[in-house]
Formats: sequence, structure tokens, C-alpha cells
Amino acid sequence: MKRSMQYLVVAGLSLVLAACGTLLGLIPDQPVDDAFGLDGASLTVGEVSDTDVTTLTLSQATGAVSVSVDGDLLARLPAMVRDAVEAATISDTLTVQPAVQALAPGNVAFAPSYTVTGIAVELEVLRGATSVLSRTWTNEVDLTLTGVSAFDGENTVGVFATPIDVPLVELELTGAQARSYFDLLKAGERFTVAATLTLDIEPALPEGAAMTFVLKSLGGDLTF
Repeated sequence: MKRSMQYLVVAGLSLVLAACGTLLGLIPDQPVDDAFGLDGASLTVGEVSDTDVTTLTLSQATGAVSVSVDGDLLARLPAMVRDAVEAATISDTLTVQPAVQALAPGNVAFAPSYTVTGIAVELEVLRGATSVLSRTWTNEVDLTLTGVSAFDGENTVGVFATPIDVPLVELELTGAQARSYFDLLKAGERFTVAATLTLDIEPALPEGAAMTFVLKSLGGDLTF
């Protein structure tokens, strides 16, 4: 009798696992908007007084931003499905808004155009003060900025335009990192995503100059 009960338990578990596998197979990839909360985040890259922004070289500039994220992007999933599955991948493709602000102290000469040839995004996800995961993505790009600048008596200010919605870099979490991030979203609590953006810019920016980019999410996918 005891052995029969063991067989029944094993058979029951097999049925449950088979049902879960079937459920996962039936869930299509889910489109996700702004998976990492970076849409609309503003980053100033270049040499400015802010201690969170530093210049690596005159043709490579970096800036940082932190945003608060919650589980809203899972709202489209039924609770029964959301609680029963684990994520295989979570992704988002980033670009920048077409208007880029430029600023430099004094009367300096900005070039009429610049080209961004490389991009790196370093992401760290924190729950309170605890780091949950970190990841860096890089990509070679060809993004041209064209604009004008003028001296206002104290600073040189400029506005540069970029093509609209050019994909620059895909951020994708897989495996254990995707599962950890998905679990944070399922918990429904707010957490922090800290991003550092590094750009390779040609020609070099004037000394002391900075450019402010506003990130834009082009959307991504959540797979199971």
C-alpha cells in the first residue's frame, strides 16, 4: 500500500510538471514597454561639476542616472499565469530622444555635427542598498548629431538633432538574472535601476563641454 501511494505521488508530480510545461508552451512572448524604467531618463555626459559625471577622454563621455521601478509592466499578465511561471528573457531596446542639449563654459566652438560611434550601458538593479544584479551591454553605432550653438555671455549653449528612433543598444537579461528581475517585478515593490551611459563621440567635445541625452525605450519582450 505504501509503495502504491509513492507511485501515485510520483505520477501526480509528473502530471503537474507536464501541465506546467504545457502552460509555458502556450504562453506567447509578451511585448514589454520600458522594461527597466529608463524611458525619459536624462543623462548628462561629459565634463561637468556633478561628481556623478566624469570624462574618460575628450572623445568618450559618461553619465549616470537612477530610476525607481515597480511591477506595472506585468499588469497585462493574468495573476494566475504571472505567479506560475518564470522568465527566460527580459529585454528592452534603447535609443535617445531627437533633441540633444549641449553646454560648455565660456565662448567655445562646438562642431556643426558629431557622430556617436559606440555605446555602453551598465545596469545595476538594487533592492534597497542590496545589489541584485549588474550587467553591461556594448554596441557599435553610427548616430549623427547636427546642430548649432551660440555664446550667451557666460556659456556656449547648443541644440543638436538626431534621427528619430534609431535603435542603439538592446538590453537583455537571460537565465538567472532574468528570473531574479522577474521575481522583483512580481513582488510589486519599488526597486532601483542605476544606469551608466558611455558614448564614443567624434570629433572630441570641447574641454569642459557636456551633452544631455534623454533615453527612449523602443520596447522589448518577455519570454518564458
